Amino acid sequence: SALVDFNLPDKDVFAFNANVTGVGDLNLVEYASAGTVLYNMVVNPVSGKVYVSNHESPNEVRFEGEGNFGGSTVQGHLSETRITVIDPVASSVAPKHINQHIDYSKLHTAHNAQTDADIQAMRPHTLAIPMQIVSNSAGTKVYMAAFGSGKIGVFDAADLEDANFSTNFDPTVESANYITTAGGPSGLVLDETHNKLYVMQRFDHSIAEIDTASGFTIATHNIPDPEPAFIKQGRPFLYDGLVSSGNGESSCASCHVFGDLDHLAWNLGDPDGAISATNNQPSSTEFLVQPSGNPNFGPLPFHPMKGPMTTQTLRGMATHGGMHWRGDRADGFFGADPCDNSGPSNADCDEAFSFNNFIVAFEGLLGKDGTISQSEMQQFTDFILQLRLPPNPIAELDGSLTQQQSDGSAFFFGPTSDTLFNCNGCHTLNPAQGFFGADGRESFENEPQNQKIAHLRNQYQKIGMFHSSALGGPGGDQIRGFGFLHDGSVGSVDQFLQNNVFQFNSTQERLDVEQFMLAFPSDLAPIVGQQVTLTANNAAAVDPRINMLVAAAQAPFDSFVLGANVNECDLVAKGQISGQSRGWLRQSSGNFLDDTGASISEAALRALPATEGPITFTCAVPGTGTRMAIDRDEDAALDGNDNCPTVVNVAQTNTDGDAQGNACDTDDDNDGLSDTEEAQIGTNPLLADSDGDGYDDTFEVEFGTDPLDAESSPYSMQVPLLPWLGSMLLMLGFTAITSKYRKPRL
Repeated sequence: SALVDFNLPDKDVFAFNANVTGVGDLNLVEYASAGTVLYNMVVNPVSGKVYVSNHESPNEVRFEGEGNFGGSTVQGHLSETRITVIDPVASSVAPKHINQHIDYSKLHTAHNAQTDADIQAMRPHTLAIPMQIVSNSAGTKVYMAAFGSGKIGVFDAADLEDANFSTNFDPTVESANYITTAGGPSGLVLDETHNKLYVMQRFDHSIAEIDTASGFTIATHNIPDPEPAFIKQGRPFLYDGLVSSGNGESSCASCHVFGDLDHLAWNLGDPDGAISATNNQPSSTEFLVQPSGNPNFGPLPFHPMKGPMTTQTLRGMATHGGMHWRGDRADGFFGADPCDNSGPSNADCDEAFSFNNFIVAFEGLLGKDGTISQSEMQQFTDFILQLRLPPNPIAELDGSLTQQQSDGSAFFFGPTSDTLFNCNGCHTLNPAQGFFGADGRESFENEPQNQKIAHLRNQYQKIGMFHSSALGGPGGDQIRGFGFLHDGSVGSVDQFLQNNVFQFNSTQERLDVEQFMLAFPSDLAPIVGQQVTLTANNAAAVDPRINMLVAAAQAPFDSFVLGANVNECDLVAKGQISGQSRGWLRQSSGNFLDDTGASISEAALRALPATEGPITFTCAVPGTGTRMAIDRDEDAALDGNDNCPTVVNVAQTNTDGDAQGNACDTDDDNDGLSDTEEAQIGTNPLLADSDGDGYDDTFEVEFGTDPLDAESSPYSMQVPLLPWLGSMLLMLGFTAITSKYRKPRL
């Protein structure tokens, strides 16, 4: 159309011949419109149909809030949980809305008791954030992890494939088959031989062992987890639909997918809202002009009708001041931020204050009955401000710039580019201050509303909407419907730089700046996360990469969030010695400290694969190397010496003297009864013979005597009527039993 000058084919799922080697026909088949955000998919082993877990985002619907004056709202309707069935034979794509019991017209903000009750009744049947999906071998049963609901959806494959699913599938009935789990179920493994389903539960970092027949959790296995408690406390507020919303389907992660982007724009203006006149954000005061209607040349007020704006990442927000494209959360539920540089970062506005003001979104946007508590909101804030953007994948691993990027950098920091400043004059790059293209100020940019100056750390994520040739793009089919700028209306960085306010001497100069911006620095060095494995035979191939990792471990790195005096990475090595897992951490001396406290030279470590096996080197986030390499639980007892290397165990207490300390030993007294069993029985888990009668607790339990009563011992038992014979038989029984179980302590 005249307004949308490109095509969006919406190709989502691709099938191709995986057996092609070299140049050959992939037999590529494309399937469109499977969903907005695709999480996982599985092939039915019998029918060959593909089930895609996804959610659909109704961003064509305008406005948040009550929807009274504007006539529409996305309140409580930010995503629809779906399983899309793809039939390769029929070339059909059939989305199935799993939560079709939800009546999105019912809102808590109507303040109607019956409506509130109706919404409450929807919640038990709702599945949110559909993740891993598995099928049984017969192709008859499908399991889907609902990350935002603490449930596993269990479906008959025939129901999902039913052409009349929308009328025949009733979630209020079928939800009786759903399995309840702990928070954040993400991964599934189906063990049909033992009728078990293993579920990764992300919120508490555990694996549940579930009986598929009953749906009951048989056992929960905790996974060692270095996360501090405040991270675990705050995470559910991002993902959990039952915590966040009214009907249980929406959460912040509906748009901020895993704390990042959905690559959409939403018009979340509120026609029922009020204008906020308080805007204390700093602006580029050197600008001599402001939009018409603002004769005082001061910050503009925040109008509730803000228009379409693209979803922003929640990562890396801790250093860039007020939030939202306009920074309008600097004023809100908790008041107006004076923006006096009193917060923990170097920006004028306080990021924690601004994010706390998002508390109103739980009711106005997600549709919750009221908000979460202020203490819960603080937990959410504490969690969210720890999210970081990853290293820039466009940048060179060694931190160097290509010639084009270098030329672009020279212009970025060099001459005046818009009459008043150079590029850095607005898009400030100062890693030591925590600024990566923005320092919290706003600017007008000839827009009806002032916008915050955008950071530049994730420009590479937004590539895909290029516009037609008339605007410098290729036209035709494109990947995304939104690009750059606050409303996603600009197709590329280069198109943004073509604005006549910018003064370039040549097209190449402009393209150079684009390349530098796409490779823009971030809070972590490009090398972080890089990994290479050295074997007995590949040294010639991998030595250059190992040398690069070693150099990075010595290179100083400026980062406000990581703190002062850090290098680009901590260099970690992992491998085996004599069949035992070992770890090493590079020290400032150049030697590596191993997990027993011994030191080894780099040359000696790199020689180990010739005799011991592969060694894997990893450039870890600065500050995490000790935990990753040599002290997993960070209790100062190195892993090679620690009797519980995954559990904090400073005292190293080991009652029974075996290989495991009490902190991780399931049987501290080594009497054959687990500590859990002893707690149930009442015996002492640190004493093998709780009643001191000479017989271990396990022996007494197996024999049927009381392990808590010294008078109730196997010797005290007599066989009625034939005491002498009974005693003899009893003694023979002792002989047989003690040969099988632990011997009595005589």
